Amino acid sequence: MTAFLFISTLALLFGSIEVYVALALSSTLAIALFTPIPLEIVAQRMFAGIDKFSLMAVPFFILAANVMKGGGISYRILNFIQAIVGHKKGGLAATVVLSCMFFGAVSGSSPATVVAIGGLMYPAMVEAWYGKGFSIGLITSSSAVAVIIPPSIGMIVYGSVTGVSVGELFMAGFIPGLVYGLVFILYSYYYAVKND
Repeated sequence: MTAFLFISTLALLFGSIEVYVALALSSTLAIALFTPIPLEIVAQRMFAGIDKFSLMAVPFFILAANVMKGGGISYRILNFIQAIVGHKKGGLAATVVLSCMFFGAVSGSSPATVVAIGGLMYPAMVEAWYGKGFSIGLITSSSAVAVIIPPSIGMIVYGSVTGVSVGELFMAGFIPGLVYGLVFILYSYYYAVKND
C-alpha cells in the first residue's frame, strides 16, 4: 500500500496534476484498493478536518486586507504613523515597521501586509537613500510580525488543528509581537545613524 501511494502520488505530480488533487486522489485510491474502509468514511473525515468554526476567520481576514488595500486604509495608517515618528532620525523606516504592526494586527496576514505597505513605502524608502536591499528586507521582515501579533491567521489555524485556545494564543503573541517590532525600530534607527 505504501509503495502504491508513493508511486501514484509521484505519477500524478509528474503528470502536471495540482498538488492537492494528486494527494487526495492517491490517498483515496490507496484506501479503496488496499483497505476495507468504505469511501464514505473518507468523505466524512475530509469534511470533519475543515469543519471548524474558527477557520471561518481566515477568508474574512483576507477579505478585510483586500478591502483595506482597495479602500485606502493602509495609506491612512501610513500617514498617521508618519505624523507620529516620521520627523525623527530613521523615521521612515520606523514608519514602515509600525505600519506593518498595525496592518498586520488588522489583517492577520503577512503577505497582505507586504503588498499593502510595501507598494507604498518601497519607492519612498529608495528615494530617501535607504537602499534597495535594506528597504526590501525591512518591509518583508517587519511584515512577518503579522504572524506573531494577534489576530493572526497562523494562530487561528494552529489553534483549530491542535485544540489549543485561540484566545490564549492571541494573549501569548501580544508581547512578543511588540518586542519584535521594537527590535526592528531600534535597528532601523541604528542603520539610519550609521549610514547618515
